[in-house]
Amino acid sequence: MRNNCKIPVEQLKVLLEQMGVHDAQIKPFDHAESIISDACLITSSSRISVLKVYPRANDYHREVWALSNIKSSIPVPGFYRCLEAKGDFSGAILMEYLPEELLHDNLWNNEIAFQIGDILARIHQKKEGYYGEVLPSERQNTNAYDYFRQKFYEELEECKDLISGSLYKKIHKFLTDQKQNLLQTDGPCLVHRDFRPGNILVKDNNVCGIIDWSGVRYGFAEQDICNIMISINKNQNKIKECFLKGYEGIRTVPDYKHITPLINIGRALGIVGYLSQKKKRNPAEESLFKVWYDTLNDFDYHE
Repeated sequence: MRNNCKIPVEQLKVLLEQMGVHDAQIKPFDHAESIISDACLITSSSRISVLKVYPRANDYHREVWALSNIKSSIPVPGFYRCLEAKGDFSGAILMEYLPEELLHDNLWNNEIAFQIGDILARIHQKKEGYYGEVLPSERQNTNAYDYFRQKFYEELEECKDLISGSLYKKIHKFLTDQKQNLLQTDGPCLVHRDFRPGNILVKDNNVCGIIDWSGVRYGFAEQDICNIMISINKNQNKIKECFLKGYEGIRTVPDYKHITPLINIGRALGIVGYLSQKKKRNPAEESLFKVWYDTLNDFDYHE
C-alpha cells in the first residue's frame, strides 16, 4: 500500500485530538491517483473515516462547500468534523470512508457509464451567473474565455522552464485562437474540474461516490465531459454512447469535441506544473508526470 499521507503520525494525532477523536488507529490511505491532498484512514471505536489534510486553504474551503451543498443530489462522502484553515494551517476534514473501488478500466460497463453521465449532468444543472470561484471572491468573470485563460496562463508559466520556447509560444497562441470556441461553451455551471475514473467510486455495478471536490468552480460543462471522455479507451464506443445517453437524459450534451484538444493541454499543464514543484515525487507521481509531460511535448499546432 502506498502512503499518500506525508504528514508525521504525531502531527496527525494532534489534529485528530482537536477533532475529538482519541486513541484512533492511523493507516495509509491507498488512493494511488491522489497527488495533491494528504489523506489517511482513521479507525476509531465508533467508525472508520478518512482524514484529509489540505495544502491550500481554498482547496479545503471548496471541498467543505461542495460536500455541504450538493449531497442531496450527488453521491458524495459525508463529513464529520472540520478544522478551519488558519495561519499556516490550510484546513482538514474528517470525512466518511466509502469502501468502494475506484473506477479502474476493468470495471467500466454500459450501466456504469450511463450512471456517470446522469450524475455529471446533474452536477451541471447547478447554474450560476458568473464564472469562477464557488467561494466569495472578487475574481469573477462574465465569459468562459477570461475565466479559462487566467488559470491556463498561470499553469503555462509554471511549465515555462520545462518546455522549449517555441512550444511555449505555440501553446500560448493556441489558447488565443480558441477564444470563439470558448465563448460558445455551455456555462456558467458547476464543474468538478477533475472528473475522471480516479475520483469515481463504484460497487456492485453502481456509482456510489464522486470524490475530491477541492477544484470545484463555476465553469463550463465541456471541462468535465472532455476529461471523462479522454479517460475512456478509444475503442470503447458503446461505453461512450451510454455515458452520453445518461447525460442527455438530464440535459442536452454540449458540442465538446471542438474544445477537447484545449482541455487536454490545460490538464497537461496543470499536472506537469504542479508535480514539477514537488521536491520529491513518488513512483506513481513520476509516472503521471512523464505521461503528461510527453503529452505537452507531442503537442503540434498549425494555424
